[in-house]
Amino acid sequence: MSIEFDKDGKQGFNKAGEKINEHTEELQEKADLLFEAIRFDDMPTASKLLREIPQLANALNDYEQTGFWQAACRGRHELIQQMLEEPIASILDPFRADFKLRDALEVAQHYGHTDVVELLESVFGVEEREGYNCDPSHE
Repeated sequence: MSIEFDKDGKQGFNKAGEKINEHTEELQEKADLLFEAIRFDDMPTASKLLREIPQLANALNDYEQTGFWQAACRGRHELIQQMLEEPIASILDPFRADFKLRDALEVAQHYGHTDVVELLESVFGVEEREGYNCDPSHE
């Protein structure tokens, strides 16, 4: 995976392979660490990485899943709350869908993470999600 951020930190990661600055390799390592921390429920590490580099919340893995998406998928409620606060909230892409066109709310619903679903619905509501996904029933 390779990293590219736009001036606002919203671009996240691309697959083009361009080296955009001398810190690309270090950022890739931090993104990998974030995904690993989310996977293995190491919330202190994940939280620290996001405080250091808020843009990692929009990092994409090989399945086009962001750190935010992975946190919702795995029911990491506290981490989702952190991502919904500044400075991350202003650059977060919460509706970014994975390669199967599932967004964070859909995947949290699918895996039964009720607390995450309730949090996301309270922040975004259903109305804001309309138009972001083709079909919420897809698998």
